[in-house]
Amino acid sequence: MNVMQHLSGLIGPATAAQLCERLAGTTVYIPAIPSASSRLVLAIGHGPAARLCDALAGACLCLPSRTSQERTRRHEAVLYDLRRGLSVQEVATRHGITDRHVRRMLKAQETPSCL
Repeated sequence: MNVMQHLSGLIGPATAAQLCERLAGTTVYIPAIPSASSRLVLAIGHGPAARLCDALAGACLCLPSRTSQERTRRHEAVLYDLRRGLSVQEVATRHGITDRHVRRMLKAQETPSCL
């Protein structure tokens, strides 16, 4: 599970997107109790920040950068198109990448990441 999925489960997808948009590419410490002036509260409000603190107190979250988020979205879209039955060449053209890159993405998806 990636950071965005985990955050979405805790504070909802819209608030998770807002947090990552406002603090993209930074590491955020999650305190036990959020103060009114904390970056977390200023980014998403007290209610969602309190839910994060309850679930992740003491943790440091490395929020994805905008580039990383775009890359993840493109990767998911490429795999979706391949599952729909589009050819490697069609997917490459559609997403503005090389067919070699599409094949690497497909191979990485098929290879287990840990044993």
